[in-house]
Amino acid sequence: MARPLQLITCEADGTFTVGDEASKVLRAHKGPVGVVSVCGRARQGKSFILNQIAGTAASGGSGFKVAASHRPCTK
Repeated sequence: MARPLQLITCEADGTFTVGDEASKVLRAHKGPVGVVSVCGRARQGKSFILNQIAGTAASGGSGFKVAASHRPCTK
């Protein structure tokens, strides 16, 4: 897989769903899968650390977006 992929989404009503794209990727993948979860307050470097772990760059790359702003880049 060449980019991060959100596997599970928490809906407004508190339920969790697996996205269609994530489901397709998981069904087609052969071999082990590593799942990493990071949680924390806004603007604390969660996307940055995930980009470091995945070896991707946010600027022009395939990683999670990061910015020097107070507005969130990811959901």
